[in-house]
Amino acid sequence: KGFSKKLYFRFGDVKDGQVCAPTIVRRVLEEEGWEEARNGKDWNLFWKSGRFTVGEYDRDRVFDQRLNHFAKSGQICTKDSLVRIMRRNKLTHGRVYDFIPETYMLPNEYNKFIKSYTEQRDKDTLWICKPTDLSRGQKIFIMKDLRELVYDCSSVIQRYVHNPLLVGGYKFDLRIYVLVSSCHPLSIYLFEDGLSRFGTVPYAENTYGDIFAHLTNFSINKNSPTFEECKDVIGPNNKWTLKRLTEYLRASGIPVKKILLKIKALIILSLVSLPSIVPQSSSNTCFELFGFDVIVDADFKPWLLEINTSPALGIDSFEDEDVKEPLIRDLLSVMRFDDLTAAPRRERP
Repeated sequence: KGFSKKLYFRFGDVKDGQVCAPTIVRRVLEEEGWEEARNGKDWNLFWKSGRFTVGEYDRDRVFDQRLNHFAKSGQICTKDSLVRIMRRNKLTHGRVYDFIPETYMLPNEYNKFIKSYTEQRDKDTLWICKPTDLSRGQKIFIMKDLRELVYDCSSVIQRYVHNPLLVGGYKFDLRIYVLVSSCHPLSIYLFEDGLSRFGTVPYAENTYGDIFAHLTNFSINKNSPTFEECKDVIGPNNKWTLKRLTEYLRASGIPVKKILLKIKALIILSLVSLPSIVPQSSSNTCFELFGFDVIVDADFKPWLLEINTSPALGIDSFEDEDVKEPLIRDLLSVMRFDDLTAAPRRERP
């Protein structure tokens, strides 16, 4: 209904022999009048949660076809590769890139980590260890003593942000949605809303072994015994919309405008490397929705935790529905698929 001519979508993820896709993406597309492509060629949008193959990128596409990932953009979305890129940028541009906690890659930088750990041992510094290629809080742990460091895959270990800004005594982080519509030139759109995700046990630095106090992932906290309880200030479950959070912080005297400006700068600085990573041939027929995970400390400084190349679009709460449906509608609007239908379709070479 939102477009002058018929548009077709195709999903590329397969599970148990069946094509699958985020329900909210399919629903919005169908409500906007799109139809699912009945063959492998005649589509306008090819959507995958996973990455496309080299062959899929190299395959000829006509002007009105779009993939939802850029070639090679995943380099900024693995934890170790992101650290390498930000380190290079910091060497060139200085302290403006001081928004990622001190990080070491394991096992390659184990000796460097030991040196820093030894220097900070008297300060009771906490560290957080994360596998480089896992998500949703899998195998993440926080440690203070070196004897607690046990890992069985490539990981990064970061100095833990021990003084997070709290709401009602609970730790939270932010999921910020960012659309890159082009890498050549670089075009970035920041979605007006997002999600804040809370721990489900009150935060205390000395309880670092309690994952429900220190980790905010929904996939972890949904198993918390206090998940459905009405917790002080934050209420039941563990999600707010970003709009609700900023309203609360503003009413509490927190300098929200200053924090959001810093987050915008962090996002831009994180993405300026994309044009040197993404081939120009990929830029005109692709786009990408990124999910930035950010934590704000008690001094109102935002820290980048990671960048997600396929941010979760599942609907697990009213907050998910309130944020993700308009997110997908805005994405379709920004990408101007209606303009693609206005011109006659050029035949495939």
